Amino acid sequence: MKKPVRNFSAILLILALTIASCHLNSQRVNDADDLNEAEIVLNSYWSFKLNNQIDSLSSIFSKRAFEKIAKSKLDTLFKNSWKTYGPLQGYSMKDWSTFVVNGTDARGEYKLAYESRFLKDTIIEIFYLERNSEDKIELLDYSYNVLP
Repeated sequence: MKKPVRNFSAILLILALTIASCHLNSQRVNDADDLNEAEIVLNSYWSFKLNNQIDSLSSIFSKRAFEKIAKSKLDTLFKNSWKTYGPLQGYSMKDWSTFVVNGTDARGEYKLAYESRFLKDTIIEIFYLERNSEDKIELLDYSYNVLP
């Protein structure tokens, strides 16, 4: 009669090890709540632009962003764009996507595209954000395209 107990203990041990090594995650794609969280981060960007605080724009980028582009180059990009297009007159969201994973491998990726109307031209600004290990959404990358 002792063999079934020993087998049961072995099964419990294997089951416990299997559960402990699992990565329990859930994911969401294009959820409006995730979009709202990303937009909160970009509110600083729009505030700086609307108030012509061009020197403050790079302050909202993550440390990882500066692994891709030097802060001085980013500052120059924003200053040159202000000189070329003039002050921001208004903006509206044109496209967005989000991918968020909750659980043991939590992460988030966000892409938001805006049509930005400047004094001299209209451009599409694209923002790439990520949720870091401290569960904070940060601006990771930026690009823009001039509309034809």
